Amino acid sequence: MTMKYSSVIKLTSLLLIFTASTAIGQVSGAKHQKLIDLYVMGKFEDCLNKAAKMTENDKYRSESEPYLWMSMCLIELKDDPELFEFYPNALKDALKYGVKFKKKDDKLKSKEEDYLFDDNKDFIYKLIEEALTDGKSFFVQDNYSKAAYYYKTAKYLDEDNKECLFMYGVVNMYNRNTKEGKIYIDDALTYFKATAEAGGYEINPKTEQAFDDSFYYYTQYLLLKGQNSEALKVIGIAVKLTPQNQKLITLYKEVNAL
Repeated sequence: MTMKYSSVIKLTSLLLIFTASTAIGQVSGAKHQKLIDLYVMGKFEDCLNKAAKMTENDKYRSESEPYLWMSMCLIELKDDPELFEFYPNALKDALKYGVKFKKKDDKLKSKEEDYLFDDNKDFIYKLIEEALTDGKSFFVQDNYSKAAYYYKTAKYLDEDNKECLFMYGVVNMYNRNTKEGKIYIDDALTYFKATAEAGGYEINPKTEQAFDDSFYYYTQYLLLKGQNSEALKVIGIAVKLTPQNQKLITLYKEVNAL
C-alpha cells in the first residue's frame, strides 16, 4: 500500500468519525478545536477533564463553552454501561454544568458578545427532558424537595419555557413553599390564558410532560384545598390549549361533575 493511498484511508476514516459524531451532536459554534477533536474521537473522559481544567484557567474563566462540553461529555458517560459506574452522579453533574453554562452564556449575551445558547438548544432540551424525568420520579414518591431541584434546573435552563416554569411552581406548592410557587404559577397561567384566547398553541413535544403534569397536579392541588371552581378554570385552560389531550379532558369532566 502506498503512503498516498494510506493517507486517503486515514482521512476517510476521520471524516466518517466526524460525520457520525456530528449526527450525535456536539457544541455548535465551538471555538476550542482540541475539545472538538476529543469529543469527535469519542474520548469523552479526556474531553471532560480538559474542559474542566479550562474552567480553572483565568484565560477561559469567562467563557461558557467549556461548561457545555463538560455537560455533553457527562451525558455520554452516563449512557455508557462500561463507564457509568465511575460516574454515578453523571446526570446530576451534567445538569449542574448545564446551569453553569447558562449563567456564563447569559453574561456573554448581555454584553453583546458571542454566545452559544440559541445554537445548542437541542442539547439544552435533552438536559431539560432528563431533568423532567427525574423530577417526576421524585414527585410521584412525594419527595417534593428533591423533585423541586430537578424542576428548578429545567426551568432555569430555558426561562422562556412556561411549561417548566408552571411545573416548578406546582412542585413548590406541594412542598409548602406556597408564596414562591404562586408567583411562578401566576406567571405561567397568565401566559397560558392569553395563549388559549389567541388560539394556535403548539406544545413543545420535549416539555409536553411538564405541560400535562403541571395542569394535572395543580388541578388536583386546588381540589384538595376545596377550590373546585378555580380547579375547573385551570383545567379548562389546558383543555382549550390541547383539545385532543384525553388525560386532561377526563380530569376536566371529573371536576365539572363535582
